[in-house]
Amino acid sequence: MPKTKIKRLYLIPILSKALDVLELLEQNNAPVTLEDVYQKTQISKTSVYRILKTLVHRGYVAQAQNGTYRLVSRPRRLRFGFAAQSAEMPFSIAVAQSITAAAAASGVELLILDNRYDPDVAIKNAEEFVAKRVDLVLEFQVEEHVAPRVAHIFKQADIPLIAIDVPHPNATYFGVDNFEVGYEAGSLLAQYALRKWKGKVDWVLGVGFPEAGSFVQSRITGAFDGIRSRLPDLTPDRFIQLDGRGMRQPSQQAISDLLRSRR
Repeated sequence: MPKTKIKRLYLIPILSKALDVLELLEQNNAPVTLEDVYQKTQISKTSVYRILKTLVHRGYVAQAQNGTYRLVSRPRRLRFGFAAQSAEMPFSIAVAQSITAAAAASGVELLILDNRYDPDVAIKNAEEFVAKRVDLVLEFQVEEHVAPRVAHIFKQADIPLIAIDVPHPNATYFGVDNFEVGYEAGSLLAQYALRKWKGKVDWVLGVGFPEAGSFVQSRITGAFDGIRSRLPDLTPDRFIQLDGRGMRQPSQQAISDLLRSRR
């Protein structure tokens, strides 16, 4: 096979066309129209239009109100840090996948570190984000007692902070109304008990994670209130809170221990 044919196999046609458009804009000091780009590059108008729109979206090209295009000075690419709760937890993995996809779609560089469900690791990760000089941090760590220290590290470095699920001082909170969510869940559980068991319930178990703090624990408070609203005859001793550390195996163990103790 000729060498020229081998080399062409490694080319990406649409990328080559996009570079042709960028080089054309770079050569022109004045704004150009879509027709100008089409005439000078001989790329199809559909491809030219899509390339220009993509370059505008990504910030490489500006489009004026009259429809002309010009190359702009490319700003420094933003760099965000994301501290994941744990790579071993399905919910944490799902959050990481969502953030990664959003960063890629927005052209943001994303540095991901794993907090490993460990407050000491969370502090080390915060210090690494500062050392790497990220522009913003999304923090997903669930130990309430360490949240002020983590937040302080970012405040000292003047790095904006978004706290996921567990509030941190001086941070924008991204999460749910825990009490309200718990109340809705409790109401649904009570409806199930009324429909399937005629309201006869031996125990109501709330499996939580006390280290996450009262804000997160209010999900269980809300759930218990939601159940009481539909099953008002349940006595307080029927409601039991267990510590599952927010993970499947410890939660299963806590329930198993309770069942054995109640035999």
